[in-house]
Amino acid sequence: MNVTVTIPDDLYEQAESLACRQEQSRSDLYAQALKMLVHAQDAPDQPPSDPSRPEWLDWSAEEIIRNLNEYASQHDTSLDPALAEAQTRMLLENCEWE
Repeated sequence: MNVTVTIPDDLYEQAESLACRQEQSRSDLYAQALKMLVHAQDAPDQPPSDPSRPEWLDWSAEEIIRNLNEYASQHDTSLDPALAEAQTRMLLENCEWE
């Protein structure tokens, strides 16, 4: 739905800057803000859901493993040879040899 609203210039500039920093559209930012305000009025004792919160933060250990395995089955997950060499060198330098 398209809506026209009037807001103070400084608030508009702050919102534009925030939308740019969060890499989201102005419409998405305003919708998110209104959703949070409505939620705060309807359920003041419950924190609002955060649409910018990554879904994977709520995954169980099993979901994490399943998703990592799925990713690994579709992508090259081998270690870069230069990184492997540097890692080996660092481990050998930090080991005490008898």
